[in-house]
Amino acid sequence: MKYLTMAFLVLSMNSYCSGQNQDRTTQFSVTYKAATRGANFEYRITNERIAVNSKGLDQKNGERAITTQERNEIIALINKINLSTIGTLIPPSNNSATDRALIASLKVSKDGKMYESSSFDEGNPPKEIKPLIDKIVALAETVE
Repeated sequence: MKYLTMAFLVLSMNSYCSGQNQDRTTQFSVTYKAATRGANFEYRITNERIAVNSKGLDQKNGERAITTQERNEIIALINKINLSTIGTLIPPSNNSATDRALIASLKVSKDGKMYESSSFDEGNPPKEIKPLIDKIVALAETVE
């Protein structure tokens, strides 16, 4: 009886611990989009996939699975950002006001909370989010 109780406890703890490991996976989605008259794009990355949707001269629509390494890199870049302040970041330029650049924005959803940046010029984001934007664009270029 003692061994049976011990086996039950070990199995219970094993299933409890494996359930905790699944809960520790950071749930996220990141959407980087930009638009102007006649052209727009949206790159969306979730825990499992990247999707690309663009219209205009460089039309491209597709999606693919992301690797564990890519997911971990995105999570690491998200964790380096103070998400609660991305809505107040000052963009380094304002060329989109005169149609010299697309108006871009970044939305990050992490563990059930949504954070949205202020608008900035596509290709010239605030320095705090630039590494994340660069990674998103690099991954989007791998989608066929």
